[in-house]
Amino acid sequence: MPDAHEISDDELLYRKVPIGPHWYNQETDELSPDAFNPRSIDETGISLERAQSKEHPEFRTIMQAAQGPSLNGYYVAVFRVGDLRREGFNVVANPDIERGIPGHVLITDLTYENRKNPESQDKKLLLAQGLVLQVDGPFHTT
Repeated sequence: MPDAHEISDDELLYRKVPIGPHWYNQETDELSPDAFNPRSIDETGISLERAQSKEHPEFRTIMQAAQGPSLNGYYVAVFRVGDLRREGFNVVANPDIERGIPGHVLITDLTYENRKNPESQDKKLLLAQGLVLQVDGPFHTT
């Protein structure tokens, strides 16, 4: 079995995007760079989750990744690790065992501290418009 901390380029990652008027427009299929704004708790990077696979059945399905506290639910943006790395993003395994998310990862390039830097703005735009493979949903929390 592969090491759960080693993230291969062909793995898919999920980023939860709250359903709301400015995060994702389903009619135009436009994802806002604001979906990647680091929050004050994002001191070491923004969170994503590794997709479940044959090699890693302990990771999340898209439905599991879409669960959370939003009353309106979520969309889920899907990324390929190799695409992120080719554009210079640093993807780091960060298992969150306390919350039961062994496939938690960070993109360490985007932090709360650097969120207003021009480079961070460019990276958010690239995530939203150049690297996202698809946006699935909406998923409503249960």
